[in-house]
Amino acid sequence: MKPTKYGVKLFEVCEVGGYCSFFKLYSGRSQHPAGTRTFALAFELLENAGLLDKGHHLFTDRYYTSPQLAMSLHQRQTYLCGTVNRNKAGMPADFHAGGLRQGEMLVRHDSEGCMNVIQWRDKRDVFLISTTEQPRMVHTAARRPGAQPHNRPNIVHTYNSGKDGVDQNDQLCGYYSMERKSMKWYKKVFWRLIGIATVNALIVYKEVTGSTISHLDFVKQLIRDLLLEGQPMHAHRQPRLPQQQHQQSLRLLPGNHYPQPHPPTPSKHNPCKTCIVCSHVKRRVSLSV
Repeated sequence: MKPTKYGVKLFEVCEVGGYCSFFKLYSGRSQHPAGTRTFALAFELLENAGLLDKGHHLFTDRYYTSPQLAMSLHQRQTYLCGTVNRNKAGMPADFHAGGLRQGEMLVRHDSEGCMNVIQWRDKRDVFLISTTEQPRMVHTAARRPGAQPHNRPNIVHTYNSGKDGVDQNDQLCGYYSMERKSMKWYKKVFWRLIGIATVNALIVYKEVTGSTISHLDFVKQLIRDLLLEGQPMHAHRQPRLPQQQHQQSLRLLPGNHYPQPHPPTPSKHNPCKTCIVCSHVKRRVSLSV
């Protein structure tokens, strides 16, 4: 979940690659006591998504992460890795900002040895919780030409490689989005549902068929299939048609009109827009769209 200033808030569970497994629409403050709301929310999302007790690895940001959540998920055979606030309930008392030099790491374990809490000093202090692996320093190659390679905890590397599921979903939903400005909240939810469904369909289609179709070509083909009553999906690019023929191929065919005749009013002979099919065949019929 990434907070934004405007719009409708959604809590999402996404896989690596951007596939959305489950989401919940925020509908007001939870009835759970303060301090346990994010814990209850995380468990609700995972329970409804059917991801508990299956050995999955969960990556969370500091909004959700807590020692209580990590231990409870470990008991359900679900492993957690995520950043955490230093002042979160249950964090070690000797963790404090500014106590380490750059590159140093401080590690604390729980009594059972299944949860590791680390403080690592990079450009600033980073606090993480992990039940996936034991912490150790690993060598990291330089990310930019001329930069010096350095060491960092393996937990940081694991977190960076798995935390982008929600970000990727948001990014893909932003491409070719149909969302428009509206004062109606349910329209915003509907447009978001269409975006999530399109992204999920693209990911599943490429995974099942092994296709390398681009996002844009997939959306175009999806629109064609919906307009032309579900013709088979083609992974290759459609041949380019003359503009007039191309427009006609995407129109509703004669005899399959969704608009219905609308009678004129005394003040206006044609109160609604003219049907595109009827106008193409030179028929002046007023239809509601």
